[in-house]
Amino acid sequence: MPQRSFDHVVLAVRDLDAAAERFRALGFTLTPRAEHAWGTANHLAQFAGRCFIEILTVDRPELLARHVEGLDPEAWDFGRHNRDFLAKREGASILVMSGSDSRADAAAFASYGGHPPFDFERQATLPDGSHAKVAFSLAFASDPALPDCGFFTCHNRFPEVFWKPDFQAHANGTQTMTAVVMAAPDPARHEAFLETFTGRPAEETAGGLRFPLASGQELLVLEPSAVPAHFPGQAAVAPGPHFFGIRLRSDRPGPAVTPAAEACGLAIAWERP
Repeated sequence: MPQRSFDHVVLAVRDLDAAAERFRALGFTLTPRAEHAWGTANHLAQFAGRCFIEILTVDRPELLARHVEGLDPEAWDFGRHNRDFLAKREGASILVMSGSDSRADAAAFASYGGHPPFDFERQATLPDGSHAKVAFSLAFASDPALPDCGFFTCHNRFPEVFWKPDFQAHANGTQTMTAVVMAAPDPARHEAFLETFTGRPAEETAGGLRFPLASGQELLVLEPSAVPAHFPGQAAVAPGPHFFGIRLRSDRPGPAVTPAAEACGLAIAWERP
């Protein structure tokens, strides 16, 4: 298995315009609004480290049941997962790793869902206002013990169109995402699945497990009582398995933590100069 790195985290929100305003107020530059054929819409906060936050909503729920060309009926359903997630709360709903061969990834994940890969494309608005096609190949994995957590790899087929320096310049100085933190009452229960998904063996860490990734990144799976040590001042952590927060590296001074309540359910810890 290849050693993977973060591609992005999906942040599911009920009001995309309000969430975009909130993230701009936090100092993030966002891409223009884009839509998917299956009823979701997004803004992205791209980082120079070639990873991003996808702020996403279900804005056309009537399309969720519509067949999307090329999507196998047995495939894991991105839109419905986010709809069901948002019925409970806002927050990080999916962790996405970078990929280069969705067919190989789908084969590697066969024992965890057996979902076929999915290819799709959409129009992206570039910094100058023009439009260009972007396209992606996805390979899904799932663990019944993690019903609120989605997982897939993403092969970006036109990276030269997708990644733009103008979208990666943030007033808050964000350069990259260095960690994703999952809260889980029994981290060891998810070890085998996450080793397959990340391509890395787990290491023990205080309160749970650590999966070291490429580019100096890490996935932390921690007991709820161990999570606040990574987000000082954050409120109590819910017990159910869920993606609690992320760590971002910035080249500018600022707060050490942005509480989940201030970032649409996603706690942010900051690495600062």
